[in-house]
Amino acid sequence: IYGIKAAAIMTVVSEFIQGTFYFYFVHKNITNFNFLPLFLKPLLASLTMGLFLWPIKNQALLISLPVGALVYFLMLVFTGFLTKTDYYTFKSMLRA
Repeated sequence: IYGIKAAAIMTVVSEFIQGTFYFYFVHKNITNFNFLPLFLKPLLASLTMGLFLWPIKNQALLISLPVGALVYFLMLVFTGFLTKTDYYTFKSMLRA
């Protein structure tokens, strides 16, 4: 009745709620895991990607999708979230 936008919003809301309970459970029952430092760099990459994509939001998906992926990837590298170890791990996975 509300369409695809409402479905997308509810998916994000439900994933956020599920993630909150998951991290609470892990913190309480398994290990004292501080996920905030791991959360901030991808959040910054996402916000930067959004800033780059906003001006071209009406362009074709064939333009905006590669631009968004490239900006997000470069931000993960520049913030130090992705390291050389990640690169070598990914490279070795492609050879297998």
